[in-house]
Amino acid sequence: MATREEIKAIILYMKGLFPNYHPELDGDITAIDSLMDVLGDLDTESLKTAVRAACTPGTGRQFAPSADEIRTALTGLRAQAAGLPSAGEAWAAVIGSFERMP
Repeated sequence: MATREEIKAIILYMKGLFPNYHPELDGDITAIDSLMDVLGDLDTESLKTAVRAACTPGTGRQFAPSADEIRTALTGLRAQAAGLPSAGEAWAAVIGSFERMP
């Protein structure tokens, strides 16, 4: 599970990538608290990989990813690692099955 300091390091990483990202880091409830609540259950390496994937140059991003986008990136990476087909590949298989039918 990710620690508070690891979540803070991830926020600082995203601040470095997105100059327009200014999360609240001081006060009673901070961005660290929020991300800790929704992403703290993830192991550190998976979280770092998901954040990197969600922030990857070439995605056309102008803003830092939301917690949901980070978790979605991790789900996609895990599915890819498990060998599951992408949505496009699955749809191609469905269409291909119709084409093979007599």
